[in-house]
Amino acid sequence: MAVDRLIFAGDFLDIGVKPDECFSLLMEQGAEMLWGNHEAAILLGKSISPQDKVSWEWEGTFKKLVRGYPKWKVATTHEGVLISHAGVSQIYWRKFGLTPSVEPTAEYFNKRFELILDVREIEMDFWANDSPLWFRPGLLAPLPGVVQVVGHTPPVSIPYKDREFYITVDPFARQIENYPATRYRYAIIENGIVEVVDSHNIP
Repeated sequence: MAVDRLIFAGDFLDIGVKPDECFSLLMEQGAEMLWGNHEAAILLGKSISPQDKVSWEWEGTFKKLVRGYPKWKVATTHEGVLISHAGVSQIYWRKFGLTPSVEPTAEYFNKRFELILDVREIEMDFWANDSPLWFRPGLLAPLPGVVQVVGHTPPVSIPYKDREFYITVDPFARQIENYPATRYRYAIIENGIVEVVDSHNIP
C-alpha cells in the first residue's frame, strides 16, 4: 500500500520573510521535520549567516523538540532514499564506521544528535563541513551508490558527476539571475525513483 509522507528538509528560519507562517503550514500538513543548519544554529547557540534576530525566539521551542514528540530528526529514509538537510559525505560516514545501509545510517545520526544537550563536546560532529547539516559536494564526495535527497545546497553548485545520487530541493541559486522569490522545488519519491518538480520549469 502506498503511503504519502511530507518531509521538510530543514531551514524555514532565516530564508523567507514569514517563518512563523511557514512553520504553521508545515504543522497543519503533518510534515516530518528535519533539522536544517539554521534551526540547529539556534539550538546550539551558534551564529550563522544570514541569521534574523527573530530566529532566536525559537530557542526554547527547539530545545523542547529535541526530546518531544514527534521528534525532529537529522535524517530519515523513504524507499531506500536517504533524506537529510545537507547530505552525508564519504568522510563523515566512514568516521563512524557505518554500514552502507541507509536506515541504520539515519537512525545512528538521529540518536547521536539527541545527545548534544547532554554531551556538548560532540556538537562539532554536526557543525563540521562534512556533517549532515553542512555538507556540500565539491571537494568532498557524497556517500557512493546511495541516493540522497537534500535541501541545503543550490543545484547549480553541485558537480554534475554527483547529481545522479545527490539530489537537492533547495530553490535558491545565487549564481543564476531572474529566479523569483516564489520559486519552489520538491522531490517525489515513488518506487525508489526520485523526480524533482521545479516551478522554474513549469510553463
